[in-house]
Amino acid sequence: MRNRWQRHGRIAVRLIVVATTAVVGGAATIPSLMPKGEKSSVALSSSAESFAPQSATSVSQKNVNSTPTAPSPTSSAGIERVRVYYATDRQLFQANNPHLWITAIAPGFLCVLLTLVLVAGCFAGKRRWAWGLGSCLGLFVCYILVGQTAIKVGHLMRLAQQESVWFSGGRFAATTSYPLHLGVSDVTLPPNHQRGVIERPSVFSFEFTEREDRHVIVQRIEEMDVDSYFDSLRDRISFSPDQSALIYIHGYNVEFEEALHRTAQLSHDIQFDGAPILYSWPSNGQLVRYRRDESNVEWSAAHLELFLADVHKRSGVKRLHVIAHSMGNRALVGALQLLQLKYPYEQPMLSQVILAAPDLDTEVFRDRYASAVHTCASQVTLYASATDRALLASVKLNGFQRLGLTSNPQPTVAGVDLVDVTPVDTSLLGHSYYGSHPLMIRELKSLIHDGVSPEKRNWLTTLADQRMPPLWRFVPELAAQAMQSNVQR
Repeated sequence: MRNRWQRHGRIAVRLIVVATTAVVGGAATIPSLMPKGEKSSVALSSSAESFAPQSATSVSQKNVNSTPTAPSPTSSAGIERVRVYYATDRQLFQANNPHLWITAIAPGFLCVLLTLVLVAGCFAGKRRWAWGLGSCLGLFVCYILVGQTAIKVGHLMRLAQQESVWFSGGRFAATTSYPLHLGVSDVTLPPNHQRGVIERPSVFSFEFTEREDRHVIVQRIEEMDVDSYFDSLRDRISFSPDQSALIYIHGYNVEFEEALHRTAQLSHDIQFDGAPILYSWPSNGQLVRYRRDESNVEWSAAHLELFLADVHKRSGVKRLHVIAHSMGNRALVGALQLLQLKYPYEQPMLSQVILAAPDLDTEVFRDRYASAVHTCASQVTLYASATDRALLASVKLNGFQRLGLTSNPQPTVAGVDLVDVTPVDTSLLGHSYYGSHPLMIRELKSLIHDGVSPEKRNWLTTLADQRMPPLWRFVPELAAQAMQSNVQR
């Protein structure tokens, strides 16, 4: 029996060695096998050729005249194209960097190896039922991870064909005077797009590739130099009737392209006619990297302050709105505190500031940041929920109440409209309601477009405790009706 186990062990080791060699070699050679023909008409290429991580100066910048600044038209197939401007202090790579291929393939590869070991164990002789159960579970997990790997590799191939760029979760080690990468990205939404939904391939629906007619897709990511970027942004904002821009700041555990998806979806769903902008700080996009994300978001606050000031001064914007989600609120409040100190006589610089499910210590916000947030914005709205499981986990981890969680009594801050979104908080974690519930989409639209005060938004009601400022709450019946109507569309 022992000899049999040793024999199967040697077989498993050989399989691991062969598979490792095949995956590493394949990942390194895939970029060289990419088609070298003409790029698609939607692509804007970057001419950088190095496989190594790059600084802003090592990427060939495109002239602003190569990028149309008018709003992008809808394609003949009914596919909506949203042009998103971005600013990020993430580390930059080329999309054909072998490191990225290995990173994309590694999860599926490791799962396949684990499954092979479990299957080999089924022939060991003892406890075959346990090995068999483990093998079945391994096969299921393997299917999910391999499917996700196929989706990611397919997207990498699209970007590599266009010689596009890619941003990781590492920090940008700036070698120039400007600490941010700036650029544009085209994101397409399918003809059957539903409000509040980011349609993506799902292995549970046996979808392993991105399709324009079904999914939200990042078509390209282009790097621009600072002057070209702000010139292009100025031209785009000039097409807006009220010369407006909307900056979205994502939260913890979000990759760069996920944030692009959300920015495009929000802009489209609220029918925003200004310039949508993503500010992306270096989140690692991994559940186990919470503490690292905390360090990175605080590090990014000074860069966000610089970017907000530059957009205000260099883009010609007259109405600048900001939506921050979850941990991204920490970068925002830190940036606004710096803005208040540097430009005390130019406030308010911002129109609408929306704090969605902020993963921020309640007392720290009230004592340190509330005044700056109120000073820098014409109107501030805070959304909190009693069933936000992500923030409940944050409370256990950090030990203190989170600003995005409702409590009894709920602390209120002068100059901040507090809205309890528990009736519309229907997601699994209850943390992404700000962009996924149809009534929240309507709520954001009323704020961004018209700056409607809470008492005039008829889907809100105030609690009868006479507190000042009042605590607002969504009417549960209207929230349910809106959700049902969206499902029936």
